[in-house]
Amino acid sequence: MFQQFTTIAVLAMALGMAPAASAESERIMLTEAQQARLGVQTGDAQMADRQALVVVPGRISTPLDAMLTVPAPFAGIVQAIQALEGAEVNAGDVLLSITSNDYLETQARHAQAMAEFKVLKASAERLKTLAGEGVVAEARAEAAEADAARAKAELAATKRLLAQVKPAEGHKGAYNLIAPKDARIAELTVMPGEMIDMLDSAVVLEDAGNLWVEAELPSRFLGQTSAGEKVSLQPSGIEAEIIAIGRTVDQKSRSVTVRARLDANDGLRPGQSVQVTIFGRVEAGALSVPREAVVRLAGGEVVFLAEGGGYRIVPVTVLSRGVDKAIIKGEISPGAKVATRALTELKALALEGE
Repeated sequence: MFQQFTTIAVLAMALGMAPAASAESERIMLTEAQQARLGVQTGDAQMADRQALVVVPGRISTPLDAMLTVPAPFAGIVQAIQALEGAEVNAGDVLLSITSNDYLETQARHAQAMAEFKVLKASAERLKTLAGEGVVAEARAEAAEADAARAKAELAATKRLLAQVKPAEGHKGAYNLIAPKDARIAELTVMPGEMIDMLDSAVVLEDAGNLWVEAELPSRFLGQTSAGEKVSLQPSGIEAEIIAIGRTVDQKSRSVTVRARLDANDGLRPGQSVQVTIFGRVEAGALSVPREAVVRLAGGEVVFLAEGGGYRIVPVTVLSRGVDKAIIKGEISPGAKVATRALTELKALALEGE
């Protein structure tokens, strides 16, 4: 009681008058000069289009559809690593070099297939001409065309395999595995000197521009948010759009996984931990005010509404609190001004009027 009296007395001296507060009107009358001496500042009350449901830990991850495994088309021994994890590569850049007998054999098969195709194609064309002149049977020409078609298919197959790599300069029987697209190296699954089998994963690439944030939404908030709503990351304030909400509730945490696509990564990296504010639908008539504008007074939540040469004490219901905004309902109109500074002084003046 003594401390409250002292605070009020100090305020009275600072204002140069007895504090003017009315319990009946729940209004604190202050001139502009008195407000300036107290340091009162205001913020806007706006129609709320969303509300913060909960703040939970989150984790930055790479989108599943942005991951690409680069397999080794030929078995062999890893000779050298040309690009390290985290490095950004362009399509056609060398990832690693592999010494491979299978690669040598495929090169030989390709050369043989090319030579055979040339011979069989020429033979098929010649027999087709002779068959047209009646010199040879039509069946013989058709058989030659079938042999040429098989040789062409074998040539295409070996060409397709060899197109996935580049010959390693100065190393006969070695090839360079190349990046199929512009990306970032997420993982190297082999090291120099290790054996790698055909079609085993050698490198995992990720899209360098896209990231997700994953967080656990408590099941009590299910139905209050949906795909298309936003989440906000702290401390950066970056926003992301919810793209999926899990259907299965984890029995231990009583939560579901929420995944959101980041609009900008701001230097964030996969595996990094962040705090995530998850937003959801807001009640009709709800307003957004600066978080600090809502204070506790006489056992309830209130704001100090600027009007008529002072401030009216307005009881409010707090629907949610975010990092910098509170969502409230009360007798306040959109566009109204509410006090955001010198709230301790305003509370003291309000208590004096009780």
